[in-house]
Amino acid sequence: MFLTFSGVLWVLSNDFVFRIGDRDYTVPGFMVWAAALYASAGSLLSYFVGRGLIGRNAQRYAREADLRFSLVRVNEHVDDISLAAGEADEKRRIKLHLANVLAATQRIVRGHANLTWVTAGFGWITIIAPILVAAPLYFNGKVSFGGLMMAAGAFSQAQSSLRWFIDNFSAIADWRATLLRVANFRYALIGIHEPSGFESRIEYTEGEPGVISIDDLEIVSAANTDMLKERKVVVTAGERVLILGAPGTGKTQLFRALAGLWPWGSGHIVRPTGQQIFYFPRGTPYMPRGTLREVLAYPLKAESFEPNAATRALYRLGLERLTPLLDTTRRWDRELSQDEQLCLAVARIVLQSPPWVLIDGTFGSLDDDVLDLVIDVFSNELQRTGVIHIGGPGQAHPLFTRVLHLIKDPRRQRRGLPVKAPGSDP
Repeated sequence: MFLTFSGVLWVLSNDFVFRIGDRDYTVPGFMVWAAALYASAGSLLSYFVGRGLIGRNAQRYAREADLRFSLVRVNEHVDDISLAAGEADEKRRIKLHLANVLAATQRIVRGHANLTWVTAGFGWITIIAPILVAAPLYFNGKVSFGGLMMAAGAFSQAQSSLRWFIDNFSAIADWRATLLRVANFRYALIGIHEPSGFESRIEYTEGEPGVISIDDLEIVSAANTDMLKERKVVVTAGERVLILGAPGTGKTQLFRALAGLWPWGSGHIVRPTGQQIFYFPRGTPYMPRGTLREVLAYPLKAESFEPNAATRALYRLGLERLTPLLDTTRRWDRELSQDEQLCLAVARIVLQSPPWVLIDGTFGSLDDDVLDLVIDVFSNELQRTGVIHIGGPGQAHPLFTRVLHLIKDPRRQRRGLPVKAPGSDP
């Protein structure tokens, strides 16, 4: 559209001459340049008035996220809140988050109002601007009255084809606020809690099946550096290893390092090629939303196992009451007690029979009866599964054939180590 009507304007104003003092100046295509400058001025004015909408939209999204998180958190812990009689305090917190959302929305409304004054005012001025710009051509006798109307119409079409930025700036500001929020979130995820001042990384390689080897392992944490007292460790298939940690050592950091989630440190870890390692983190195990059969098979497909295999696994762990619910979809993390969830996770191991299991302190959190049942399962159905357990039962427990020790590295104490967090909280 701009190319079409700029040709008309160029022909009508090709020999436009204006006088300054005693000299005449010729401006070829005067109305084309006028249309471009007019649209550029409106775009710049829209940007300067409306650029605050980018930050205001980002703030609104952040405050809405806080409100949603607060509501979900209350829903997840409603029993604890009721038992503590904390309804009033939680209501106060939710009202505070709601007030922040409303305040952010009000700031956006004011920003849109200011931007509307510019965009709407630009549209009103556009009604008379073409005639004012084309008037010198008419009074100089360059065009007739009909030519004046033609020039005014062509000017309106040319500048309207250049005002896309003006008409869409509010949508652009909202898009950019969303983009910045996602970019900041990604930036924070990449570098969050990365220890500074320690450049080396743990080396991970794939080795022969049936063997996990750990050489000269050191793990950098936020406070100090921990290490395995045994400098060279080789764990063979079916072996049961217990790792005991000295007070103040990062046993969970060791678990994450062995799993490949915490590479900061030094040493060499060789994992068996083509063999599944089942990771059992500390605390309540993760249970995806789905049927109980899908929870037991996770992350594999439920169809990969015999229909009766899930039933046998539940019976073995004393969860026979759940067998009628195998094909029922529920929030199992809310339906089951903590011991039942841990037993369900062990039933998942029984069903999948992985060659290796890495456990972070789970045995130490079980009741004696449940622990005896779990130990019996590992001694019979899972007797060929290699187990590395970090923390938990004492050294004399008969399940474990070897004990390793996690200690603080006396050569490299890192008290007060700064933690690099390059991204702001999204």
